[in-house]
Amino acid sequence: MLKRFNLTEITTTSTPMKEGQVLTENREKCDPETKHRYQSMIGSLLYLSNGTRPDIAFAVNFCARFTSNPSQEHYDAVIRIFSYVKGTKSYGLTFLHGSKIAASSRLITGFVDSDYANCLDTRRFTTGYLFLLAGAPVSWASRRQKVVATATLDAEYMAVADAAKEAVWLRRFTTDLRLHQQDSVTLFIDND
Repeated sequence: MLKRFNLTEITTTSTPMKEGQVLTENREKCDPETKHRYQSMIGSLLYLSNGTRPDIAFAVNFCARFTSNPSQEHYDAVIRIFSYVKGTKSYGLTFLHGSKIAASSRLITGFVDSDYANCLDTRRFTTGYLFLLAGAPVSWASRRQKVVATATLDAEYMAVADAAKEAVWLRRFTTDLRLHQQDSVTLFIDND
């Protein structure tokens, strides 16, 4: 991705976003070439964040809100994500297996939170959740809530409801896997 967007020479950063960064809609019209490049960059980052990089999910989701009319400030925020990705190319998901898995790691563990009306354009809260299994993330999301909450408590309840739905699905999925495994399905893992 860095080669595709001619960003191999950018300096690295330690975080995908500046702390407390706030972006708002661009009131001026951007040129079509910049818009297309921004959309392509966001698409590439979405692919990465949805597949193996939960650490950039919030920042990418945040910048993806502005794909219809990005400003220079939005573009700079996306460049920062690429700068972070460059410095963390070796990051990935590592699952424990065999005797290395502690009893607690065999359980699905989830974390959920919401922010306080971080979207200044719509006043909607953002929900984020992360579920771990065998020591690594197996499911994560960061997205704006569908409705405007009238209080922080309401936003927290909506976030917990979204995460609970995902937890129920994950629980059913892992239960189905265990049932099928007992029905003579064998999973081979290469230790190399």
